[in-house]
Amino acid sequence: MVYREEERKRHRPPGVRVLFIGESPPANGTFFCRGDSNLWRYTHEAFRSIYGADFDQDNGFCEFFMSIGCYPEDLCLDPLNRLADEERRRICEASVDSLAERISPLSPEGVVCVKASIVRQVESAMAKAGLQAVPLHKLPFPSCGHHQEYVRALTTLIEELRTDGVIM
Repeated sequence: MVYREEERKRHRPPGVRVLFIGESPPANGTFFCRGDSNLWRYTHEAFRSIYGADFDQDNGFCEFFMSIGCYPEDLCLDPLNRLADEERRRICEASVDSLAERISPLSPEGVVCVKASIVRQVESAMAKAGLQAVPLHKLPFPSCGHHQEYVRALTTLIEELRTDGVIM
């Protein structure tokens, strides 16, 4: 866990404009900030469709993602995807206060919740962090056949955020 959080913090922009919140890092050891997770892959695809740039070398996409004020966070800091559903829900619920503490100082202009099953916990953390007035956008997690749905929805959201001047 420590290495992931150090990696994540290295990618935190000085001003977080859009906060992407997932459930947890994957249990297989991949990680968004290293550019090797499925979430990274499909997020990269959506951004590439808008910006038309090739971010592939030297994890350039994470650098670009950060440069426009986007930042990935997780509700839970330890992997949950190999746990039973009930245990997973319990840990997600118990992680609300920790997430609230981590996001409170960020003051994002938008939050993107990347998994339908954690929307309630993300809303609770946002309220505890004083971010209840910040727009919350909900996207499906890009797995189990939802890959293209995620890319389409995120592409539309990126266009909206650009039009609204939230990101460049």
